Amino acid sequence: MTPPEAASDRAEPGDVLLFHVVVEAEWARATDQYTPESLATEGFIHFSTRRQIAATLNRFYAGRAGLTLLAVPSSAVEEFLRWERAVDVDDVFPHVYGPLRKDVVVTVVPVHPDDDGVFREPLVVDDIG
Repeated sequence: MTPPEAASDRAEPGDVLLFHVVVEAEWARATDQYTPESLATEGFIHFSTRRQIAATLNRFYAGRAGLTLLAVPSSAVEEFLRWERAVDVDDVFPHVYGPLRKDVVVTVVPVHPDDDGVFREPLVVDDIG
């Protein structure tokens, strides 16, 4: 399935930046590979596109502090990448069916909600890629 993204979201021609939200402490504990709980329980790591990340943050992390956003070129995980329709929203999301090597992460930035707990655009992702 082709990723539903605009050319501005591409790290290189044909390459889309993918974003994953992680708790800072969990990312700091990872050594060469990052293997979140979802990899064991669901079989994949949840990612979002630039267009999806604010909604993902607000749906699952509203009001939470201590979060980090990872940016990964889709080409770095293409062997394990599948674009799949979510069951709870009408959208297609990138899922990575394997561990994430830390050396393929191109950007690691903290993300913070506003005082009311909401993540609003523009997010720091607008400065990435």
